[in-house]
Amino acid sequence: MRNSSLNKAQMVKNDEFYTRYEDVVAECEHYDFTGLHVMVPFDDPEWSAFYKYFDENYERLGLAGLTCTHRTLDGSPSYALIRDGGAPTRRVNLVRDGDFFTLEVNKLMQQCDVVVSNPPFSLWRKIFQNLMEWDMKFLLVGYFKSPAYSNVMPEFMNGNIHLGFTNISKFITDSSLMPSYSYWYTNLPSPPHYRELPASKHYNPDDYPMILNCPMPVINVNKCVDIPVDYDGVMAVPVSFIEYCDPSKFRLLGSTSYNQIGIPHDLYINVDGVRTKIFERLLIQWIH
Repeated sequence: MRNSSLNKAQMVKNDEFYTRYEDVVAECEHYDFTGLHVMVPFDDPEWSAFYKYFDENYERLGLAGLTCTHRTLDGSPSYALIRDGGAPTRRVNLVRDGDFFTLEVNKLMQQCDVVVSNPPFSLWRKIFQNLMEWDMKFLLVGYFKSPAYSNVMPEFMNGNIHLGFTNISKFITDSSLMPSYSYWYTNLPSPPHYRELPASKHYNPDDYPMILNCPMPVINVNKCVDIPVDYDGVMAVPVSFIEYCDPSKFRLLGSTSYNQIGIPHDLYINVDGVRTKIFERLLIQWIH
């Protein structure tokens, strides 16, 4: 239930979820931004926690530059705030509304080294895809189910991206704090870090039903803590397992949206004699 508003945002383009300053600090302090020109492309600098953090800590972080753009809600011309080296911040008027996909914003981004932001959730997949195609470094807030997306899962499997160090439990909305659960996604260099999986269960066919419509044996696991330590076959596990997916312990085979082992998108199990569809899953296997 806590993510119902984020689910809705994917469908109706309700993107007014703002990141708290303390969440920006908690994550960004883990990275070395020395000598980098940071771009914050989705927030109004008058209130943006991202812009505030990088502007207030500009010298301490050793930034080479800072660019902030945002999109006006009424379509009127917007502006950018740009800081280069030790020069004062300057305002640059934009011809259009500051949409991330406009040529003038794209040109500003090409002068930067890394994008750090909470993009509109309804456009997240497209923005992620563009940043990957442009070979742009990024640190993005994203929906907790994003690892399963067909254009995101291959990047996890190839080691091109990883989760950040922290999670976000609340967003600021126009009127209140909204409970949530979101990840940070990045391709910035950082030491490997995974949550330790408190797995202690043993395989019992009565507790782990087989997926009915797979070309190979695949068991369903409803909770990460219930992953059996002694099952060597393929397991369909919750998307949240991505937090525990240490490549030295687990083989990530894909998701139900993207895999190369023939697993269909919609999975079904037998529940009291009824063919029942289960939620999106990641596909994993122990490395023993």
